Amino acid sequence: MAPNGSATRSDLAAAGGATVIVDEAGMINTGDLHHLTHLADAQQWRLVLVGDPYQLQAVGRGGMFGEICATGRTIELDTIHRFHNQWEAAASLKLRHGDPTGLAAYLDHDRIFAAPFVEHVDNLAHYWAGDRDRGEYVAITTTTNDHVDAINAAVHDHRRQLGQLGDTRLELGDGFGVAVADVITTRRNERFLRTTMGESVRNRDYWTIDTIGADGSLDVTRIDGHGSVTLPATYVAEHVQLGYAATEPGNQSDNATRSATLATTATTCRGLYVAITRGQVENLVLVATDTHDVADAVDVLEQVLASDRADRPATSVRRDLAATTPTPTAPVVQPRCQIPPWYEETLHVVHAEFLDALGQLRAERDEEERVDQRIDELDVLLDELEPACQPHDDAIDTARSALDDAKQHRRQLERTVNEGGWRERRNARHDLPAAEGDVTAAEHHLDDVTHQARPVLDQRAQLYRERSDLVRDVREFRTWRRQINAYYPTSELAEARLEALVTWKHWADGHPISADELATTAHTLTTSNRPELQALAVPLTGWLIERGLEIRPHDLGVAARVDGPDLGIEF
Repeated sequence: MAPNGSATRSDLAAAGGATVIVDEAGMINTGDLHHLTHLADAQQWRLVLVGDPYQLQAVGRGGMFGEICATGRTIELDTIHRFHNQWEAAASLKLRHGDPTGLAAYLDHDRIFAAPFVEHVDNLAHYWAGDRDRGEYVAITTTTNDHVDAINAAVHDHRRQLGQLGDTRLELGDGFGVAVADVITTRRNERFLRTTMGESVRNRDYWTIDTIGADGSLDVTRIDGHGSVTLPATYVAEHVQLGYAATEPGNQSDNATRSATLATTATTCRGLYVAITRGQVENLVLVATDTHDVADAVDVLEQVLASDRADRPATSVRRDLAATTPTPTAPVVQPRCQIPPWYEETLHVVHAEFLDALGQLRAERDEEERVDQRIDELDVLLDELEPACQPHDDAIDTARSALDDAKQHRRQLERTVNEGGWRERRNARHDLPAAEGDVTAAEHHLDDVTHQARPVLDQRAQLYRERSDLVRDVREFRTWRRQINAYYPTSELAEARLEALVTWKHWADGHPISADELATTAHTLTTSNRPELQALAVPLTGWLIERGLEIRPHDLGVAARVDGPDLGIEF
């Protein structure tokens, strides 16, 4: 079971006492981990979390895996087996902890390159094609989706120039197209699409295109050879993209022969550590710079290693606060900012939004579980009904085949009567009444076996209709949920706003708050669609800027200086 949503119901069908293993556990968000632990308690499972706390965390609220590793019982590997070169294992451990001295080994072995972005993209296209010619699997990793798109397009164009792709091209919008032999990745789980090996289509699976259908569908084979499947045109249009490059979260669980990383000032320490440890034989770092001076590349990488944007769960913060013992020499807390009179009302509203969003999320999950359970029940009923249906299906198929043969024989006799010689026509007219009788008998026989099969086949058809309706309802519901989340806060967003409000008041009252928490708070308040929260962000971001403290994202300081509504806040 993986934290990217690829677990199926069968993954969770473990009996009591079973062991459930979560790979890449650092990427599971706090809410899902909370839900999973409660489910494990209820089902009496043993839950095993596997991962590296120094790799990338969840897209939403995370950090709990690192907290568990720091405070709980863990088993750690003491030997790195991935790399063919022992120096790379030792150097990667230094990068894991953000130690810039680890770069020296990569410099000594000519693994770091400096060049402008466009030049790197062209080099990556040649690098990928060259490795594939040698039968090797190469992982290309970068930080932003825009850079992924640029690399994908470059590799695709280069392969077309080499004649490695088919002539037919399927356009998917925004200038994005694929051809036969292209490598693609699927970006949504679809458990009802099964490969020839019986596996479902999963998010971030990689495939090679075999054929392109006239309707826009794709016949594809998994890049590891584990089965083939036809991707419908509707799925292809929405959930398929070229798969030559990926962001760090996309390649975190990958294991390649060689890897190349396109690093920029937007890359983080965790992202670099993940990207630079994908290849067994070779790992290159291509740093986007204005020059070809490798010293400039090292400067960028040292900044990257100093950037660790890790979430800290509330349990860690509470523990640190509890360990803080006031002393007689502790400074007197002085308010930093006036608390506006409408703060408590805003806090109440945001707290209510969080409770509503959390309740809605739980209701939606309960409904999805109910529907999934009913689909499972229908699958069991259909499996149980299949032995009773099979003899009827065979009898109907045999009767239809016999009817087709009788009709074909009658057509041959009629053609002979119209077109044959004198003797053939006489014989055909003699045999035609019997052939007519054979057709009539075959039709009656088909009616009889169909009538006998009707009760059990109607039961199966009713079960299939109910299952299809439920699957359609689930898809429509998930589409609606994605649309509604664009207008109303999700539980994670509502929780983030609530935490930001509480942190802001602690800061305003003069309490010590870490710079990382303050930067996160400023970002959450500034990017909110509520004028009240944006107004609270103005004094906080100004205070951070005056002291030269980090604000994330980097352009947040500009946004903070934009004049907002005058809500009477002074600092």
